[in-house]
Amino acid sequence: AKALSAICNPTTNSYHRLVPGYEAPAYIAWSAGNRSAIVRVPQHLKGKNYASLKRLEFRAPDPSSNPYLVFAAVTAAGMDGVKKKIDPGDQVRDDIFKMTKSDRAKRGIGVLPKSLGEALDELESDRKFLSPIYTSDVIDKMIELGKRDQREIAIRPHPHEFYLYFDI
Repeated sequence: AKALSAICNPTTNSYHRLVPGYEAPAYIAWSAGNRSAIVRVPQHLKGKNYASLKRLEFRAPDPSSNPYLVFAAVTAAGMDGVKKKIDPGDQVRDDIFKMTKSDRAKRGIGVLPKSLGEALDELESDRKFLSPIYTSDVIDKMIELGKRDQREIAIRPHPHEFYLYFDI
């Protein structure tokens, strides 16, 4: 999930949304109703008449992402998880935001990257699962462009800095 962040949230601005305590996902977990979890499996009515209502939501992508790249990457990650028999853990029924860091760690709940730079580092170190769909050149280019954008933002003042410091 951490490496997917660079594809699902490809801009520096994307990470302003992914903060704990709001309705955007910030944690690597699944739940029926918890909007802090990256995967949500909404509750539905039971019975075979309602089987078609079952679905899951992968809540990480933001509108700045390319839906084709995201769909391919998420599919590759899912196939990799099935192949490796990765256990997604138990459903999280508690409010993840209210859990302590140690409670989350005990339950295997990870945290999504907090910045584009962190997400790009994760993609750099965990990219093998993408090899069935993306060449190394494509992944290298994603990382290169993301780092370029990050450098461009880092050297320019944010408008809020003017508010905070202009009259000091």
